[in-house]
Amino acid sequence: RLLVVDVDHFGRFIRERRYEEGRVIALKHQLFQVVTGAVRRGHPRHLVSAHSDSVIVLVPQSPDGKDPEAEELATRIREAVAESELGITVSVSIGRLCVKPDDFKPSFLEAQRALDLMVRFGKREQVINYERLGVYRLLAQVEDRAGLDAFAGRMLAPLVDYDRARGTPLLKTLEVYLQRHGNLRQSSRDLHIHLNTLHYRLRRISEVTGVDLKDADARLDLLLALRVRALAETR
Repeated sequence: RLLVVDVDHFGRFIRERRYEEGRVIALKHQLFQVVTGAVRRGHPRHLVSAHSDSVIVLVPQSPDGKDPEAEELATRIREAVAESELGITVSVSIGRLCVKPDDFKPSFLEAQRALDLMVRFGKREQVINYERLGVYRLLAQVEDRAGLDAFAGRMLAPLVDYDRARGTPLLKTLEVYLQRHGNLRQSSRDLHIHLNTLHYRLRRISEVTGVDLKDADARLDLLLALRVRALAETR
């Protein structure tokens, strides 16, 4: 399994602290040592390599082929850096499983693409498994962040403004409803409201947004907008 470790917003970090080249090189070396130590504690068989501003980690896949072990390692690396005296944080991306030499380059590129997506949306200290990104794998390939933000705003701004003005939870209701694939009973249970209340809120959502929630394409647009908005919310 291939993992890529990146310093969160490294360029900004260097500029803000006015680090000279020698200090940057020393910091990268110290990061490499911290990552290597974190990997060694759980994986006697490993390969760690520096690549530009990143650290690449290769470890054997667990016999059952499951990912939790890789995600636990990624979390351990992230926490080790956060607890160190380096003064930086990192995000760790897990690439696709590599079973032959030709798999390593695509795995690295996909892991790097996932990290780039987190950077573009202001995220930090993330553990990302590329194979579990779902629709975010498509968003990772969209270069026009402003266009994504504009799309999400166009779809959701009426609800956000309505909720802010009236103290209502329509946006949350919409999110739960879409996550539950339009299942009314499950949505009402998750929201702890009566079915009649849910029906009322859904009617208000349609009125405020001008979107027919029975339209599958419209629901997909709203779900994508919610995903973009979630990514854009910095920690």
